[in-house]
Amino acid sequence: MKNYNINHYPIIISFREPRDILLSMLRIKNKLNNITKKEIDDMLRRIQFHNVYCQTRTWYKNSNAIFLIYEKFYTNFDYIFDKIEQFFKIDISENRRDELKKKYNVVNLKKIADSMDNFHQIDEVTLIHGQHISKENGETDQWKFYIPLELQDYCTKKLEHLIDFHRECMLDPEL
Repeated sequence: MKNYNINHYPIIISFREPRDILLSMLRIKNKLNNITKKEIDDMLRRIQFHNVYCQTRTWYKNSNAIFLIYEKFYTNFDYIFDKIEQFFKIDISENRRDELKKKYNVVNLKKIADSMDNFHQIDEVTLIHGQHISKENGETDQWKFYIPLELQDYCTKKLEHLIDFHRECMLDPEL
């Protein structure tokens, strides 16, 4: 991850439950059929989870960064629109909101993602990765169904400080 100076550029950060992020990464690497401690550790190391979240934490509450909580916007586009209006001091009309909701709903985005061969392909308009949207259409808390029960505590312990930070963000009335 590059170290951007957010005092010069506005930053928009989409933030999600860490275990769901881990699940997404395991899915991308086709590791869902045999999740082990080794696979979890390798994935956490590979995606530098700790470094990414430490960087994200430095941006938290920075006046030049906006946090969008995935669990709050997953089924609520107006949450995103309201936050963007507030942050950029602009107005997004109801007609424009409706147009964007229709164009970028999960069904349409899934069609785009499914039309590409792999995660490394990216649609230039939507920036959606190929094969990125699962059959659950991005529903939250899917880690509970895919990470084996005997490894859930292990994942939670490995990601504890990140989960605590996510919980803090979820409870923050400004987010």
